[in-house]
Amino acid sequence: MDIESHVPNGCQNGRFVNCKVENNTGAGVVSDSGPNSDMQFENCTFIGSKNFAVWTKMPRYTFTNCNFFGSVVHSYFTDNLNDATKYYNCNFTDVHPKYPEFFGTYLMQVDFIKMIVFEKCNFTSIKKKPLWYNGAGTEERHFGILKDCNFRILNTNLLAGDFFAVVRNMKMDGNTFTYVTKKKESLWLNETNVKENNSKYTNVHNR
Repeated sequence: MDIESHVPNGCQNGRFVNCKVENNTGAGVVSDSGPNSDMQFENCTFIGSKNFAVWTKMPRYTFTNCNFFGSVVHSYFTDNLNDATKYYNCNFTDVHPKYPEFFGTYLMQVDFIKMIVFEKCNFTSIKKKPLWYNGAGTEERHFGILKDCNFRILNTNLLAGDFFAVVRNMKMDGNTFTYVTKKKESLWLNETNVKENNSKYTNVHNR
């Protein structure tokens, strides 16, 4: 799904409901150029087995109650929270009965972006690390927002002492992190310039 109009008015005010974007050679959804904005995705499923599930860099893209299988990349660079890319009640995972492998390294990978929102989302990983957020906003007003999200890191491919995710320049509130390791092993969250409240970390030694 290529949302990249190059006419003066572009593509705006789109709404996608109950859509499924699966197993594409290119990224499942791409919006990287042109005057495109204000896209709403509701109850949609994106399966990125051969390429990224979603690749978007345009303003006011919102995903609500969506499922992402594979890797989602990029976001919109902005100083205004209203324009930021937002994910509400979404699921990110690399677990699917039909596809044993997915494209990409992280379930969500964002570099050098100011402002993004994840609220009440679930991240479940078995091979990929769940999150790489390397935010560009060093002032708190430009931090990304990770709120009331649940992380289940079930990977067996992470070594003792490895990091399970990266968050830089982010506000974190009410998140839960559960990771599974062998006895006496430990994983850690790679944090830089993070304002964190009410997070819970649980290491389950049963791998």
